[in-house]
Amino acid sequence: MNYPNLDDLNVFIHVARRSSFVGAANELGMSAAYVSKRVKLLEQNIGVVLLHRSTRQVSITEDGERVYEWAKGILESVQQMGDEVAALHGEPSGLLRVVSSQGL
Repeated sequence: MNYPNLDDLNVFIHVARRSSFVGAANELGMSAAYVSKRVKLLEQNIGVVLLHRSTRQVSITEDGERVYEWAKGILESVQQMGDEVAALHGEPSGLLRVVSSQGL
């Protein structure tokens, strides 16, 4: 097993939420074929089948349910990390109170 690609995890989450490659593709601004390819690569990368596919329907497997929950947590953590790092190097914000004596 190789480590999964974060973009592929994001694509998988969209497919799982929508139960549709087309719906996920529309949300992501990608073609349905590309979305399907990314999920297939993720499945090959981690060595499990994530989705049951038929001509009209997509449903998540038991392994897919587990990966979905882990993937959501991973992507939320990555987002939080990015937000916190950006805040460290961003412009100061908030209320600044300055107090001085009258004699100044």
